[in-house]
Amino acid sequence: MKEDNRKEQEANDAIGLFPSLRNQEVLNELKVREIERVLENSQDEIEQDIILYLL
Repeated sequence: MKEDNRKEQEANDAIGLFPSLRNQEVLNELKVREIERVLENSQDEIEQDIILYLL
C-alpha cells in the first residue's frame, strides 16, 4: 500500500521539496483515498473500527 500511495502522490505532483508550495487540496484528496484504501484492505470489521476511531 505504501508504494501505491507514493506512486499516486508522484502522479499528482504532490511530492515536493517545499511543503508550502504543494497543492493542499490535492494532498487532502490523496489522504482520503489512502484512508479508503486502508479500510478496503483491512482484515476485519474490528480493524476498520479501530482505524475509524483513530481518525
